[in-house]
Amino acid sequence: GYYCSSAATTDEPTSQDFSGSGVFVGVNGTLTCRYHEEVSGPCFVGHYCPAGTAYPIPCPAGSFSNATHMSACHDCPEGYYCLEGAEDYVENACPSGHYCPTNTTFATEFPCPEGTFNNRT
Repeated sequence: GYYCSSAATTDEPTSQDFSGSGVFVGVNGTLTCRYHEEVSGPCFVGHYCPAGTAYPIPCPAGSFSNATHMSACHDCPEGYYCLEGAEDYVENACPSGHYCPTNTTFATEFPCPEGTFNNRT
């Protein structure tokens, strides 16, 4: 999970040149994207960066990313909901009167059917 908004010969750098030039070095020794926090680097928490990504993409609602360097987001687990760009899910327990299957996108997305209830919070 890296992003690189400038032209590059590879989208998954293997190392950083610590000589001060701020350049990633690819597998075959080719120059890749200049490393500046504003334009390139490892993907952020709450985002994902599939190969070739120019900018980090926020995790869609119903998923989360709790680590850097992610090329895909995790599914939000059953019993929780995850908003867009979620970094975790533990603070978003499904509210009373609703149920939250895997990939629930907001707290009140699934009200309990008539005659049933969820008293967990």
